[in-house]
Amino acid sequence: LLIVSGIATMRSNSTVSGCTNYAPIEIGGIQTGSNLQVAGVHSAPNDSHNNISTLGCSNYGTITVTTNRTSTGELNVGGVFGGYGTPKNVTDCENHGAIEVDLTVNEKGSPMSGVANIGGIISFARSGADLSGSKNAGNITVTQGCTTVAKTYIGGIAGQSDATINETCCLCNIRAVGFTNVGMVTGSARVATAPKVNNCAVGGSIATSTTGEGESERFNTIT
Repeated sequence: LLIVSGIATMRSNSTVSGCTNYAPIEIGGIQTGSNLQVAGVHSAPNDSHNNISTLGCSNYGTITVTTNRTSTGELNVGGVFGGYGTPKNVTDCENHGAIEVDLTVNEKGSPMSGVANIGGIISFARSGADLSGSKNAGNITVTQGCTTVAKTYIGGIAGQSDATINETCCLCNIRAVGFTNVGMVTGSARVATAPKVNNCAVGGSIATSTTGEGESERFNTIT
């Protein structure tokens, strides 16, 4: 497990409030199958940690992750909160830093296996979390190989969500190469937990391609 946070990595019953990160975060050359989590502001070590709050925090630093892992593992990248744990509140937070993730593992374009959750505010909003009043203005670019389908979830606010997302705003461009699940608010809202998206505003574009060749005419764009 590798954890990189712009401000802090905290355990259960912790709060980070009113903090701002301006420093860029760059992670490269990861070759392990273990889990990797990267956060512009705040993270937690694992799922056993809960009742975690991130309040009124901002990230302006760019986040760049390159991984050539060849075995299973989970990648969590969030503009504000990234990683495991169960956040109680991620409220009134902002991300202005671009997020760039390259999951290609070799020159043939074979992607990592495992799961990748990439969100402008939070990587994975788990059930019971209060995710509200936050804004993402950082563009998100994710590249992965196309020869195998990996479980990759990309959201302007949350990569995956089991929670209710209220009154958030996403004004960004999302560009994804490879087989991915992409949404301007969340890349996956899992039906089993009955998550909801309420009163959210979006603007920008989503461009996706499964060719991996980077040619603009091969992209499908939604604005």
